[in-house]
Amino acid sequence: MFESTTNIFDKTNIDSAINYILQSDEYQFCVTGAHGIGKSYLLKQLKQIDDSSILIDVDLSNESWSSDIKKAIRDITTGQQNAHYLLLDLSMNPFYSDGIYEKYIYPFAKMCKKLGCKLVITLYPSELNLGQPKVSSVFDIINLSKIEDTQEVQDISLIL
Repeated sequence: MFESTTNIFDKTNIDSAINYILQSDEYQFCVTGAHGIGKSYLLKQLKQIDDSSILIDVDLSNESWSSDIKKAIRDITTGQQNAHYLLLDLSMNPFYSDGIYEKYIYPFAKMCKKLGCKLVITLYPSELNLGQPKVSSVFDIINLSKIEDTQEVQDISLIL
């Protein structure tokens, strides 16, 4: 269903992930992963490189999302605001289970495609050490151009 590339990078040497993104022809992307895994760090580094980036931080563990986040997403989806990068940081539950792609990643990827993103970057700890700082992460990059246009895309209003 999705074309995925797996790479390992050290959070202190995030350049490998940033270089992959910058060398790609597909500039708009979404990032997802567990809380504290390094999503915001990655996105902030990219924002320093290209200040036309838009960072929208959506934390699913916080049930009361701000209306500013909803408005920013609406502005992007309706074409009222353009972004070279669309950086949507969606925090997920840090406890992984079977079916995480089917339950979380695929619906999120379809939503990102609707937002105009070309890639989805998913971050995972290289080792799940609960209560310990995560020093390295594994990231998958899903190429959304491999999703057929006829496939159902989750409506953003259901997520917000």
